[in-house]
Amino acid sequence: MSYAFSEDRTTYVREQLLEDKGDGDALKDISSGFACYFRMWQAHGVGTVVNTTMTIVAITEGDYPDSGGTKSGAEGYITPASAYGRVVCRVVLADTGTVDLTTISGKREFVWKQWEASVEPSPGS
Repeated sequence: MSYAFSEDRTTYVREQLLEDKGDGDALKDISSGFACYFRMWQAHGVGTVVNTTMTIVAITEGDYPDSGGTKSGAEGYITPASAYGRVVCRVVLADTGTVDLTTISGKREFVWKQWEASVEPSPGS
């Protein structure tokens, strides 16, 4: 899925985590023991320009619907403050039961999804 970002405007980001079981994909239950973050960097800049916690949610439609208490998705509302141009976006899963002081969260982090996008100026700016 691709997302369009504009300065001072909100974009809804929603992703589902699947894992390869060897004989096919299956949802990854992240309902406990995990936190999820959305991060954005300028493609040729230093430091994050967006770092926000996402909400872990159940995905109830599609090829891999969650059931019971299972939650395999994350969603968040992302609002870049400026027209950053080219950016690198990441959805990051953190194992809350670990410690890793080299990461932003201080927990062991896994890149769930990464892509490049643009943050465009808002109309009229």
